[in-house]
Amino acid sequence: MIMSIFDEKVLEGEIKGEIKGKAKGKAEGKIEGKIEGKAEGEAEAVVAILSERFKNVPKPIHKKVNALRERQDAGKLLSLVRTAVTCESIKDFQNALN
Repeated sequence: MIMSIFDEKVLEGEIKGEIKGKAKGKAEGKIEGKIEGKAEGEAEAVVAILSERFKNVPKPIHKKVNALRERQDAGKLLSLVRTAVTCESIKDFQNALN
């Protein structure tokens, strides 16, 4: 079948659009993966620091930290890492978490 110049340009545009869309989706996926990984790492750090310092980490703290991880709130989790390092007691940490 012979295609007209118009048909060729339309097909070319569709192919370019598909390639561009796939590239954009891949880039967005990488960014989302990095954000998710950062939040997961910060959440693990919070629990590890608290476990090392205070031995027993109450379940409500685990639940709240995991909820922040699931929401991918890396900023709040980073703040909690600092709090876990500097708080004087697990109660102080709980107060900062609320």
